[in-house]
Amino acid sequence: MFKKTFFQIHWFLGITAGLILSLMGVTGAIYSYEQQILEWINQDSYVVQAQAQPKLTPVQLYQH
Repeated sequence: MFKKTFFQIHWFLGITAGLILSLMGVTGAIYSYEQQILEWINQDSYVVQAQAQPKLTPVQLYQH
């Protein structure tokens, strides 16, 4: 009786802890590749076309 109850408790806690640790591992992996994922999703946002305009002087930059 004790062995069966102990096994069930151990099994339940193990599955619960395993799910939590798996979730933490997956989210940690996603977080470590956050910059690459954002660049992949928003490719148009990271490419800017240069415009043929004169550069602003430091005074003009300060006034804006």
